[in-house]
Amino acid sequence: MFRRTQHLLACITTLLYAITPAPAWGQNLRFSPGEDAPVAFNPATGSYEEGASFDPLACAEQPCIEVLHNIFEPLVSISNAQVIEPQLATRWERLSDVRFRFTLRRGVVFHNGESFDAEATRFTLMRTSKTYGATAWFPEIERVTIIDSHTVDVTLKDPDSLFLHRLAHIGLMQPPKYFQQVGEASFGRKPIGTGAFQFVRWDGSRREIVLEANPRYWRKGYPKVRSIVYAYMDGEQALDLLIQGKLDLIRRLNPRKTTYFMQTGSGKIVKAWLPQLVLGPFNLLKSDTPLRDVRVRQAINLAINRDDLIRYGVIGNGRLLAGYTVPDDPNHTGLQPYRLDVARARQLLEEAGHASGLTLSVLVAKQVPPQIENIIAVSLRQVGITVQFKRVTESEFLREVYLPKFGAGAAPSFDILLFSMPAGTIFHSGNVPMTLLYSRKPNESALRDPTVDQLYEDALRTYDAGKASTLWKQLEQNVHDRHLLFVGYQELAVFGAAHRLQFTPRTLMSFWDASYE
Repeated sequence: MFRRTQHLLACITTLLYAITPAPAWGQNLRFSPGEDAPVAFNPATGSYEEGASFDPLACAEQPCIEVLHNIFEPLVSISNAQVIEPQLATRWERLSDVRFRFTLRRGVVFHNGESFDAEATRFTLMRTSKTYGATAWFPEIERVTIIDSHTVDVTLKDPDSLFLHRLAHIGLMQPPKYFQQVGEASFGRKPIGTGAFQFVRWDGSRREIVLEANPRYWRKGYPKVRSIVYAYMDGEQALDLLIQGKLDLIRRLNPRKTTYFMQTGSGKIVKAWLPQLVLGPFNLLKSDTPLRDVRVRQAINLAINRDDLIRYGVIGNGRLLAGYTVPDDPNHTGLQPYRLDVARARQLLEEAGHASGLTLSVLVAKQVPPQIENIIAVSLRQVGITVQFKRVTESEFLREVYLPKFGAGAAPSFDILLFSMPAGTIFHSGNVPMTLLYSRKPNESALRDPTVDQLYEDALRTYDAGKASTLWKQLEQNVHDRHLLFVGYQELAVFGAAHRLQFTPRTLMSFWDASYE
């Protein structure tokens, strides 16, 4: 009787989906997020390749993860105001230092009709832990206990005060039945989630990803656009197409072109303070680097004309950092940016035995404006430092940073890494230490420092908000005082958009609420 009742309910549900009117979708949204398309590691070739996989656990860098946040959804999300909000979980509570209970949203289905439930949550979290639990990016999960069809208990190996923040980033729910049916490779080629948009195709020749609206989306009345086309190209080409009406939205509009763009009358400019940071670690893993001497690192930070970075590098669209937290972060230390002191920088280099100068290599991500390179080069030349820059794409960046560390176990070859870091993917002061500084688990760290590691772990293991805030601030103060980072600025995000397009600026651009007037 029970099974017959279940079958009847399933039939009724299917019928309701069939007769429910589809949302009144608007037009297509054509978005150019930048030049770097999503890349993933291809085991067959041993290299990172565009469009190799759209599995959330294979394709986790920013160009990919922001696409995936439109296809998949986490249990919780984090607002621009850094508030943890319900998404596929409607409520949660911490039962102990290592145990969390999540109540799951009912009535949610994956794009293929498979139900989102406790088993999907268990499958996803255990798979994520198996892939990333041994790294600094995700905790090790001991077990996920199914309490009922829409309640789970998650037990961690160790306390983790960043657990919810990590869930919001890479804890994207996946359909277990579909995954087991098609296998990992096919899942990466045809990903299925619960998000507002479903995957249609990756066009490698055009460098485009096409998504279409999910007619079963759980947020009633959304999405309001018919499809999204991600088009990857350089900023100049993107601006031309926006002016011609062939694109609807571009990110990182060149601040030198904003006046020209507005004069064309073809769109509007939208600006937002997102936690996007331009900074970089000094590579202290390199055996022969002069940067192991704190006097050299201090000289570099004192030699940079930071006012010029903002005034000329980004034409006022940024604000200087003293460390790695933004003013809106509740754990912000309130430190002052390093002041320009060329004389002191020269003195420090002389004391360190480099009175005749030295040469350093800098790996630069393409998102960093070329003018920033020029300002850094001129500033450092005044104190006798010659800089050799190498601008790289996303795949080249991963090859230079990840493959030496995770493949051969060797230190990267560059001296300084300078890139635009999406701190907003975690929305917490622990993100930069987790990604760039902590060394006891694999990540992008370019140093091994027991003091940094211990402060990070102490902050991570406490749920006392006051104690944690003190520890996070101590950690940033330590990094600042010892010049462990090349400190730059926070970007003011500048979007160029079609007049009628309404959207919410986010570090991870999800478009479930985008619409046209």
